[in-house]
Amino acid sequence: PQRRSMNVYRQWLVAPVQIGECSLSVATKPGVLSHRTPDVAAFMLAEAVAGRPAPSAGARSLHLHAGNGMVAAVAGQRGYAVHACDRALPN
Repeated sequence: PQRRSMNVYRQWLVAPVQIGECSLSVATKPGVLSHRTPDVAAFMLAEAVAGRPAPSAGARSLHLHAGNGMVAAVAGQRGYAVHACDRALPN
């Protein structure tokens, strides 16, 4: 049973996402917030970032508890220098 549950944990589900002009692939796996369902708050924040004017040169974005990284990815595609982190998950 333990071996099987770890194998399931290691299986990623990848889905394409379009937010504004940003095309992303979002990956989740069991045990991660909003696995197999959209994280509504992250989508709303990503849409807000996508809808902002282009950042000035040298603009930075810090994302703590970044989850699947969708908001950070949108910020990066918009031109921000992004630093994102989340808690470490077991291998």
